[in-house]
Amino acid sequence: GVVTKDPESGVMNVGIYRGMVSAKDRIPILMWRAQHIGHHVTAWQNGGSSEMPIAVAIGWEPSLGFTGGSPVPKGVCEYDVMGSIRGAPVDLVKCETVDLYVPATAEIVIEGYLQLDPKNWDMEGPFAEFTGYVAGDKSPKPTIRVTAITHRNNPILRGAIEGSLPGSYSENGICSSIMRAATAWNVLDRSGVPGITDVWCPPVQTGINLVIQMKQSYRNQAKQAANAIWGSSAAHVRYKHITVVDDDIDIHDYAAVDWAIAHRVNAGEHDVIIMPETFGAGLDPSTRKRDRNPALFGTGKWHRVLIDATMNLDYDPDPDLGGARFPPKVWPEQKDVDAAMKRWSELGLAKPKSG
Repeated sequence: GVVTKDPESGVMNVGIYRGMVSAKDRIPILMWRAQHIGHHVTAWQNGGSSEMPIAVAIGWEPSLGFTGGSPVPKGVCEYDVMGSIRGAPVDLVKCETVDLYVPATAEIVIEGYLQLDPKNWDMEGPFAEFTGYVAGDKSPKPTIRVTAITHRNNPILRGAIEGSLPGSYSENGICSSIMRAATAWNVLDRSGVPGITDVWCPPVQTGINLVIQMKQSYRNQAKQAANAIWGSSAAHVRYKHITVVDDDIDIHDYAAVDWAIAHRVNAGEHDVIIMPETFGAGLDPSTRKRDRNPALFGTGKWHRVLIDATMNLDYDPDPDLGGARFPPKVWPEQKDVDAAMKRWSELGLAKPKSG
């Protein structure tokens, strides 16, 4: 966990950022201006500082990595969230050379100052990333000037496997699927979007694609949900593509979501919306190289997509369908399913799949 603090409020932030050893006392790191560490960098620069205190805590309880990689709201310290998860406060100790606090039982702590003047930056990148690609172009990046390293006796250098690929989900991918779905649901609730019944990020793409299940009560409700997500800081490096389905679609079943996209999406009825030129992940290889330069732009650039795979409430009720907007599905009534199941074993048939 990388620890920094707001120079005005004193609230600390704990985040996960990659770093590369460039010399025995120098570590350039990858960060983006839209992240909380980026907010702190801007605040220290606005105050006239040429460097910012920073500490890197390596090896602790799993709640540190899980929380540090989550988009915790601005002004909330991740140590408080960790305490909530573990059911007890985090024991902290003050660093030796900087005015920051780290977990008392961390395995290794690196202390120092982040150089804010680009003239003092070292080259960093590329590196294996959550995208499953080697990403982050080689370029000068903000660099830690190390002032102290402390550690336990026989310290354990703990790491995590980066990058998810089809058939190979990383630790990062599993954690992201949980934290990013939970965060998106919180954003939707706090934005007042009603009818949300489930939210999910499949692990293989670590939160880039978000699926929302909702019970609609008015037209264009899916667009409201997507705009709420994209307008939040949590969307900085996630939620590039959002798919919204009705509450009869199991969002944890890709076949069900694919079926809804196939038969409830009409691009000519604005069921596919492109939100152009928003902030986004600078590690996405589908973006132009120029748009992945954190020194030039502060963040990446995305053109986001909403797929509204809900039944369109802008259609007129059809009297031939009893006032419904879509025809009934062909799945048999439950009484007929039950009757068939009663005879299944009698006929010596293999056990059917549930569905």
